[in-house]
Amino acid sequence: MSYSVKHPTFNRDAKQFSWSKSKMYSHIICVYDELWDIIEDGVSYVVDHEGVMVDRKSIFDVERKTYKKHHIVRGILVEALPH
Repeated sequence: MSYSVKHPTFNRDAKQFSWSKSKMYSHIICVYDELWDIIEDGVSYVVDHEGVMVDRKSIFDVERKTYKKHHIVRGILVEALPH
């Protein structure tokens, strides 16, 4: 799963938040339709004190796919939100 479309960015204008959220939703759904579910539902894995997954080798294929999708959507959001 890779994407090359430029994502929308949020410019910190509260008046434009609804518009920005709608554009981000559309972008994320176009990349992969299940990514927005990950944003709304979140993911849960057993992690250590540094936030690293304890045992990635023991997760099932479905969990592995969700883990990868989580990192895709995380990357999109990190790039889109100003820091």
